[in-house]
Amino acid sequence: MVVKKIQIFVLISSVVLSFCFVSYAQENEILLINGKRIEATVIQNDGEFLKYEFKKKDNLFVKEIDLLRVYSFTKNKNETVVYKKDTALGNVFSQDEMRMFIYGESDAEETIKSWPYVVSGFVVGYGVSILDTYSGKDLPETSINEKGFFKSAPSMVHFAVPFVFPIVCGKIKPKVKSKHVSDDLFLVNEQFLIGFQKNARFKRIMGGLVGSLSGTVLGIVTYAMARE
Repeated sequence: MVVKKIQIFVLISSVVLSFCFVSYAQENEILLINGKRIEATVIQNDGEFLKYEFKKKDNLFVKEIDLLRVYSFTKNKNETVVYKKDTALGNVFSQDEMRMFIYGESDAEETIKSWPYVVSGFVVGYGVSILDTYSGKDLPETSINEKGFFKSAPSMVHFAVPFVFPIVCGKIKPKVKSKHVSDDLFLVNEQFLIGFQKNARFKRIMGGLVGSLSGTVLGIVTYAMARE
């Protein structure tokens, strides 16, 4: 009985919050299923593609977008939802559930920062480069000092970092806190949490990839310069 009441509360809250979000929407915009918004005016919907126009630097452009990428479009503040539940296409959520999923993606995009993973990835990538190319032995048969940092050829561990580190970042489950969401009611909505964690993981993975790859490349460059 208690569980049923909670489910009803979550459903009502989702509907109310949906109306609130619509009221704050742009007069003319397209809401994508990845949470991004395009400020544009839809001029045609043929059931497969949306044709829209937008201004950029006082110039008017016309483009098309696949309808499968779109959740809804708003024209003159009137929203039209084009997303439909279709498991054959991978659309497993209802319209209301998908809206909450998108809100989760949007909040993650706004509040989750990727720079900590860029920095940590860089430190790990460059750190492994330093340790991997360190030589603790000096060859007596040569007059060249072969002992020290960047004195040994890099191993496969050196090149594995940009692949392993992003995977580790993605495996860590993001914690959703009140400071991360636009409304505390979202914290009890399953679809919102799924959307939030999906985007948060993606930002962590990309941050880890950029950072670790940069650190590894700099390590290789430093090694090459040290060997000259």
